[in-house]
Amino acid sequence: MPPRRRLVLILGLPLVAVLGTAALVQARRHPEQALGGAGAGALALQLLAGFGACAAGADLDLRRSMRLSGGLLAASGVALLLGAVPLHDAGSAVLFTAALAGGAFAPAFAGAAAVCHPVAGRRLGTVVAGMAAAAVVVLGVVPTALFDPVASGCLACPRNLLLVHGYGALQLPPVSVAPWAQALLCGGLCVLAVGRWARRPALARRAGAPVAVGGALVAALGAAAFVHAAVVSGPRVDETARSLWLAQCALLALVATGVAVQALRARLLRGQIADIVVATLSSPERLREALARRLGDPGLAICFPGARNGPVDAEGRPSRVPSPGAATTEVVRGRQVVALLAHDAALTHAPDRLATAARGAGPALEHASLRARLRAELAELSASRTRIVEVADEERRRAERDLHDGAQQRLIALSVALAQVAHQDGSLARAADELRRALEDLRALAHGLHPASLTEAGIAAALGELGERSRVPVRLTALPSGRWPPLVEAALYRLVLDGVGCAERAGDGGVVVVAIEHVGAGLGATVTLPGVRAATASLGLEHVYDRIAALDGALTLHETVAGVHLEAHLPCGS
Repeated sequence: MPPRRRLVLILGLPLVAVLGTAALVQARRHPEQALGGAGAGALALQLLAGFGACAAGADLDLRRSMRLSGGLLAASGVALLLGAVPLHDAGSAVLFTAALAGGAFAPAFAGAAAVCHPVAGRRLGTVVAGMAAAAVVVLGVVPTALFDPVASGCLACPRNLLLVHGYGALQLPPVSVAPWAQALLCGGLCVLAVGRWARRPALARRAGAPVAVGGALVAALGAAAFVHAAVVSGPRVDETARSLWLAQCALLALVATGVAVQALRARLLRGQIADIVVATLSSPERLREALARRLGDPGLAICFPGARNGPVDAEGRPSRVPSPGAATTEVVRGRQVVALLAHDAALTHAPDRLATAARGAGPALEHASLRARLRAELAELSASRTRIVEVADEERRRAERDLHDGAQQRLIALSVALAQVAHQDGSLARAADELRRALEDLRALAHGLHPASLTEAGIAAALGELGERSRVPVRLTALPSGRWPPLVEAALYRLVLDGVGCAERAGDGGVVVVAIEHVGAGLGATVTLPGVRAATASLGLEHVYDRIAALDGALTLHETVAGVHLEAHLPCGS
């Protein structure tokens, strides 16, 4: 909903409530001048009708095709509340002027809403809206501008804020010609609304009845009330005028109730349709059982075409080979095979039965096929990510072995040879020292690629070596016993290695606390990095996130006052 319309609704309904309260307070104080009287039931009915029509109009206004009828219905609610104001004792100039100008137009607005509901063409909508606006101006605003309460003998009336001074010769009482024009307008709208409603299809008549019929009846009662005022009562309020007014209020309240009931039914219908849709999308197993029961083949199996590796079952896993003696029938939807039915070969002699079952189950089989293919593709994606991690780890192990068995061994031999002659020359001693430091850097590089201890002794030994080499203190509070899948051990080692690296670069030098324990069907790890900010840790652990996700694990990061707390979980079946 556009912000402007939302603002109008938020501010408009409370203003209408205030208007209704003010009007009925004055009616309560001066019942003899009020159209509805001062009875508690009459006051409640008028408030319910006025506010209910405004709320129902606002609800219709939210539907793009019903904005015109919704606006007119809301206008009828406002006009009805203004019509309830006792004019001679309105209490304030604003309320008096508004009631004088617009208090007689509730039936006309209701009839116009009935004509335009639920949908009116652009031309008809423009004509009806123009008629309503012209009636307000000609029969409401203009007579009000020419009505001087004092000149008319109403010394107790509040001031008319629209009075145009200097036109004493043109002053007209508000109830002279206007009632006949109002009666003609309301009668015409009633006839037009009933005629349009009667020509609609039965379903449209039922849907539009609350506003179309109710609004037309309000217009008809309004026409009768205006004729009665012009012929019999004039500006006085007698029992007939009061009865006609309360009948209009009751009908307008019924219109608002009908709109509310239809909105509730529409909401319930949406829920019911959603339930029906969910119920019709039966599970693949229930679908198989239903087909097997209809075809008389308890061994019936359903598989679906896979994207790459042949048929798959409903969960996206490779399908089992049909049993010996079974036949296969393709189910085709839109020139595409959506399912394969593995059934008893005897059913091939009843092709009509198979074809009927396939056609009936076609939509459900197509839905199940799409779901199975999606699951197969997701499984393939997960397997592909796992293979990438396996290849990367194998390459790291190979590089570490090559460094250890090749370059490192040759450098060690050279270092021993230099050590034997280093005492003979100072430059040789310096060269031996540089070679020793290069060996240490090479060992650190090889250990960072993939420590041999991780491959040979497991995660506990590798983390112990990491703690000894780290530039910040590392405390291992819990470590798992035994060996675990190599990919899981490698992922947890990389988590701790990169976490310690973050603490070395951006931490406060505090103790990095590491705990790895057996949790459920996998391993859970917690790492505390003191003094590290969450943004820094997220950037430094970016590749660790990807590695753990590729193994169907999860890594979460929490920032605390002391630093960052990491929690990871890896299933050991990865």
